[in-house]
Amino acid sequence: GEPSPEWTQTFKFRVKDASSPPSGPLRIEVWDFDRMSKNEKVGDILISEARMKNVLRAKLPWEETTERRIVDDKKKEVVGNDKKPSVIHIKLKVIGEAVAPPNLPATHFSALPGGYAGDRMVEVTVISAAHLPKKDLTGSIDPFCEVEFAKSKKKTPAMPRE
Repeated sequence: GEPSPEWTQTFKFRVKDASSPPSGPLRIEVWDFDRMSKNEKVGDILISEARMKNVLRAKLPWEETTERRIVDDKKKEVVGNDKKPSVIHIKLKVIGEAVAPPNLPATHFSALPGGYAGDRMVEVTVISAAHLPKKDLTGSIDPFCEVEFAKSKKKTPAMPRE
């Protein structure tokens, strides 16, 4: 069968103020852990800076579970040995307190183009991946993910073959 790791690991990223969110996208890289040599990058998914700004300013709590196709450094879709696109399943959740600007009644604020301000906690759950290509000479893959957002990088454990 095709390697389909399940991590279901949640990472938290604090954003001080949604009205001036961090620059850069949310990036999740998929890697093959290699005990004998350098780890090999399989590919990544990006959630654009513009999308993350919208998500951070959305009405709270906000949540989305999604499947994204993994692409390589040339932006080409990564394909597993079963010829199906490699995918990663993630859940994004934003929690925090929506705060209206001081001079405006909160009832008018949600309609403003700038959206809500205030502190946020972005939770990124790396649920699983499917159809990952086999990278090792033994015909297997020991995948792990690196999640990067707001100048912070976090990592899932490698999932060794069984």
